[in-house]
Amino acid sequence: PRRHRRGHGGDPLQSARRERRPRAPSGSPEACERVATLCALSEMRVYDLLRPMLMALPAEASHDLTLEMLSLLGRAQLDVLAPQPVDDPVQCMGLTFGNRVGLAAGLDKDARGIEAFGAVGFGGIEVGTVTPRRQPGNPTPRMFRIPEASALINRMGFNNQGVDALVSRI
Repeated sequence: PRRHRRGHGGDPLQSARRERRPRAPSGSPEACERVATLCALSEMRVYDLLRPMLMALPAEASHDLTLEMLSLLGRAQLDVLAPQPVDDPVQCMGLTFGNRVGLAAGLDKDARGIEAFGAVGFGGIEVGTVTPRRQPGNPTPRMFRIPEASALINRMGFNNQGVDALVSRI
């Protein structure tokens, strides 16, 4: 399993400690209030606050809630809470990416958090898997945690809202 290395300066949740003036968030008043609250937690890591709540939920519910939170924060300029992305362009197969860190397909099948993932510094974001029409995917439960291995088993299948829903978000 991939683990975050501490102390290398790239902690995406450490941004509340940075000494830069945040831009005024855009979006709904509720989203702006959420961003202000998160900024006020300057001595606490947001992840440390949210992790116990997310781990108390079933794995798939935690996944869905996280994507919904990212969707709301993305519209409120999540880059206020995230470090500046590394500006290290890379070319691959004729495409130029902002940096070498990309997000693979499968995490955000419906492009709900695409703005947030860009704001936290991914150089490339692949959304999907998407099908022509909405699909429920495999029967539940279909996502399982293995805490002792810091791992997750994903057997979700091709659950998604369909191509029209995805296209409306990108």
